[in-house]
Amino acid sequence: MNWTLLQDPGVWSTAIAFLALVLSQLPPIRELLRGLSLKINVADQVVLTHNLGLPHMIMFIDLRNTGGQAASVIELDCVIRDNEGKSWRLPAQTYQIPQPNNGPAELLIGSVVLKPSENWKGTIRCYRQWTETEEEEISAIRSEIQSSITSKLPRVSPEEQRLVPSELVEADKQCVDRGISFWSRNFDLHKGNYVLYFAALADNHKVVAVERFAFTLYESQIQSLKSIADDYKYGAGIYYLGNTNKDVIVRLRKTESTKRKLLAEYRSLRP
Repeated sequence: MNWTLLQDPGVWSTAIAFLALVLSQLPPIRELLRGLSLKINVADQVVLTHNLGLPHMIMFIDLRNTGGQAASVIELDCVIRDNEGKSWRLPAQTYQIPQPNNGPAELLIGSVVLKPSENWKGTIRCYRQWTETEEEEISAIRSEIQSSITSKLPRVSPEEQRLVPSELVEADKQCVDRGISFWSRNFDLHKGNYVLYFAALADNHKVVAVERFAFTLYESQIQSLKSIADDYKYGAGIYYLGNTNKDVIVRLRKTESTKRKLLAEYRSLRP
């Protein structure tokens, strides 16, 4: 080893300058030690509705990276559980973005990558997707009800359509009964207390963060949700958007618990 070279002050000053340059490109050591950490904030009021009996929750969330590493969230998951232990898993499927001069547009949720201190917020819709068998039955129900209503509408040209008085036309009873039957098999919400778990997951289903909330559904709210099916005979909620005034507002109450317990509870509910 050339000890004379190591005794040269110029060599040491060059090495120290190079080390300082490398360290300047790295996050502070205290940030690196913070590891991977994500904070979930959910608005204390969420909208609860259903699509042919399948629960939908619409909520505003804010995800913030409070750790020292980049966080890649590939899934946002919502699970609700009643006092009897029955659970409904409602993954986040879409989020809304505002459009000038139009209502909000619904886009599919992809992965969300957050650098330290960055956040992502938006209104999301959480629901379980239909199985292929369910989707096939729904498609037939929609087609039958729409065809039945369309066949009863006045035969007018597009130019005359605006002159025809707007009125509700009912589909044939047998078509509507099929839709009501499908709804009744799927709608199983009831009056009572519920717990909501909201989780953010990374690759390999690793849970980055999870929060727990409590909420109550009252009898009047259940009846409002059930009344959505009353409009199926007009096609509302079948092949076009139904009456959103029948959706209900749920008030969330955050519950305190240890991270380890929350994680264990959530994992026990996730298939």
